[in-house]
Amino acid sequence: MPHIVVNINTVNIENICSFYNNHKKQEWNKLYPLVRAEGGFCIPVEGYEEEEVNLKDNSRIKQVRWNRKRLFTPAGCYKLTEEELGLLHKAMVHEHGEEHVFLETGPLYK
Repeated sequence: MPHIVVNINTVNIENICSFYNNHKKQEWNKLYPLVRAEGGFCIPVEGYEEEEVNLKDNSRIKQVRWNRKRLFTPAGCYKLTEEELGLLHKAMVHEHGEEHVFLETGPLYK
C-alpha cells in the first residue's frame, strides 16, 4: 500500500481537508482532521451518516496518522482506499508543493 511522506515540519490541515473535500467524488465521505496525539486525517466509513459519526471512534473511521513524517494506518484500524490516499496526496501537493510531499510504495520505513 502506498503511503505519504513529507520533508516539512507542519502541514496546513484545514486547507488540505478543504481541497480534498472540494475535489472528492460526490459519493465519498468528507475528510476531517484526526483528533489524536499524533494528528493525521480521517474519513467516516461507508454506511454511517457523517453527522452521526463520532470521529474519536476508531471502529467508524478510516484513518492515517503521523509517525516520523509519514502518514500510516495503525494496525486494526480501517485504511483509506488507494483512490482516497491519492487524492489526499494531491491535496497535500497542492498546498505544500511536490518538492515537500511524496507518495511512496514499499516498506513504510527503510
